[in-house]
Amino acid sequence: AEYQVLDIHNGELEASVMNRKTIIRIIREFKPDLIITHRPYDYHPDHRVTSQLVQDASYIMSVPNMLPLTEAMTEFPVICYMSDTFQKPIPFSPDIVIGIDDVFDRKVEMIHSHTSQMYEWLPYNRGVLHTVPTGDEERKEWLREHFLDPRDRADRYRNRLIELYGEAEGKAIRYAEAFEVCEYGRPLQLTRTEIENVFVL
Repeated sequence: AEYQVLDIHNGELEASVMNRKTIIRIIREFKPDLIITHRPYDYHPDHRVTSQLVQDASYIMSVPNMLPLTEAMTEFPVICYMSDTFQKPIPFSPDIVIGIDDVFDRKVEMIHSHTSQMYEWLPYNRGVLHTVPTGDEERKEWLREHFLDPRDRADRYRNRLIELYGEAEGKAIRYAEAFEVCEYGRPLQLTRTEIENVFVL
């Protein structure tokens, strides 16, 4: 996986015109088929602002006179919100629920590599820093138990999994991710073929 880090400090991201232009430029250069972001209702100001910036960029990325030195998008990406548990002002409403059993270990490895977030800041913030083990394998197991157990998501949206995968496969899925489609992106046909094409399953 590739990533780009912007020179903006934690808690200081703003929904400014300059940052909007930066997001538009990055999206145009990368040409994604899918953007996954936070919902605008989130505990962290940077998460809320990121959601706002993606929404603000979603139409303007197609306007040629905006940042004319980067090619305007002619096809919109699908934009999805990742799941959360916030209830106000509007609870998360999943449009897509997909099984991730065959990639769950890879997800653990990727999040495990974010040492400062997963083994320092978040445990400190939740008052469980003293429980973090030191060894890599022990940390991954700890991570699964404390932060990465989407089995409840699979159980919560079991009917959606059965609807997408069929009775036998849907009931057997242990781990799942859920997404809400943002109306500002490309409309997504909620068929298994279309979902698998967009999410590269």
